[in-house]
Amino acid sequence: MGRLRRLLFVGFAVAGWGWLGATHADASPDADSSAARLLVSPRQTEVYVDGNPAGTADDFDGFTQRLRVPPGPHEIELFLQGYRSVRENVLFAPGQSYKLRHRMEPLTPGEPEPERPKPGRAPAEVALVEPRQPSYGTLSITVRPLPATVWIDDERWEALESEALSIQLAEGRHRVEIEGEGRSRYSTIVRVLEGETTTLNVGLAEGRSAR
Repeated sequence: MGRLRRLLFVGFAVAGWGWLGATHADASPDADSSAARLLVSPRQTEVYVDGNPAGTADDFDGFTQRLRVPPGPHEIELFLQGYRSVRENVLFAPGQSYKLRHRMEPLTPGEPEPERPKPGRAPAEVALVEPRQPSYGTLSITVRPLPATVWIDDERWEALESEALSIQLAEGRHRVEIEGEGRSRYSTIVRVLEGETTTLNVGLAEGRSAR
């Protein structure tokens, strides 16, 4: 028997779950293709589609950066030496864009290195699931004193200078972190409800940021 390759398999359904975090589907600007934003750590993780190299996670994690593939089933694999590989068969619906999150797990001492993906593998059959259209609400954030920087779900969002920040977010729970120069970092979990505005008023205390 050849060397076993240990893969971390995490269930994926386009209806609402992704690797280590929520996934939502939005309308893609290109109706003839599908797309995914890959929020993967470390960012130098190599990305393969059906065994073919597509780039690194850093190429597909920006606000306008996307991994674009033809609609249909594709095998997405994440590879980085010293870490466990991740392989997942994903059905990409036409004209949809997905957000996939994953933090790579380091190999334990003595655990064999995974093999680099090879082209030519046909993706396994994936059952068709209609993507659920996301529901959105509004998060309104006011911070004193200014300026301050806001992170939402570990993504740097915007530096506040004078006005309150109003953001549309998918319905559900979101982590909000705020910090200003010479101020302690503020962190909380907010719940955004469909069609409603959630207000967050924050006064930053003096101290040293932990970020």
